[in-house]
Amino acid sequence: MLGNINKKIKAHFYVWGDVKKRPYGDEGEKYFLNFQGYVVHKPIPQNLSQEISKDFSKVLPCEVNFLKKRSFKGFEASAKLVHLAAKYIIGIAAFVSQDPQLALRLHNGLKEQFNIFRPLPPHLQDIRNRIPHLSSDETLWVAKWHYENKRTNETKTFLERSLAENNNNYGAWLFKAIIDFLIDENIDEALKSIGKAEKCSNNTFEWRYSKAFLYFWKADYEKALKLCQKIKQQNYHAEDFTLNEVRTFNLNLLKENKAKAQLYFWIGYLSYFKQNNLCNALQDFENFEKLADSKMNCLKQKSSAYTCKR
Repeated sequence: MLGNINKKIKAHFYVWGDVKKRPYGDEGEKYFLNFQGYVVHKPIPQNLSQEISKDFSKVLPCEVNFLKKRSFKGFEASAKLVHLAAKYIIGIAAFVSQDPQLALRLHNGLKEQFNIFRPLPPHLQDIRNRIPHLSSDETLWVAKWHYENKRTNETKTFLERSLAENNNNYGAWLFKAIIDFLIDENIDEALKSIGKAEKCSNNTFEWRYSKAFLYFWKADYEKALKLCQKIKQQNYHAEDFTLNEVRTFNLNLLKENKAKAQLYFWIGYLSYFKQNNLCNALQDFENFEKLADSKMNCLKQKSSAYTCKR
């Protein structure tokens, strides 16, 4: 039924229920409010949809009750609670529907608004405590959007906001390393950002790709090769996506930086050991050997050995 209604009015959030009044002993009568809700978002994986449903059930109470003599405050508090639930859930729906700017507007200041309720029930404390993490991810997404549209100042502003909301945001530190390298041209600061990302990586290893790249760029081949060995042995979810990003990133740099021949070795190594793409690996190693100078002999010995194995 709601599906048919939504086709007509195209809303994102529905809440409905009923109000009952019942005797309550010597204290008079009591109101009982029952709530049900429904949120609309773009198609997403089933496990993520289930997580949103759990949050929805936490933030929107099934029942609220209060004495008739306190009905004004009771209805007012109930309205505020539904309003906060709507902002929280619609914000999440907007975020997973790839509209982080709307999500950010809805979640901005929401943590403080939850603090109106004293004491705040434990299930709502859990929701409130998640808001800074959500806002940090949303702000990071906006920062990336500005970066893609070549708005450097806005990119840095939103990235700073993201880290201010959650200083342990793994993705934000990885992105900051890119800004440190590409915009500020500060390799040492980029390595510091990668170090921060490593500390909050939680058993995922995209940071190793960034760190190895920076060492290759600095011509610190000993450290780069040590990381290569670890990357060769690691596996994590969606690592193929990381590998494609790394290849595209390095090839774009090589268009303008032929002197950085070591980057051909780097992507050749990944093609050979991580993607099992021998065609790309051979081409990358040949490009490397063609452009390599005498300072890259330690890499050249390895690339020659890899191409011989083929």
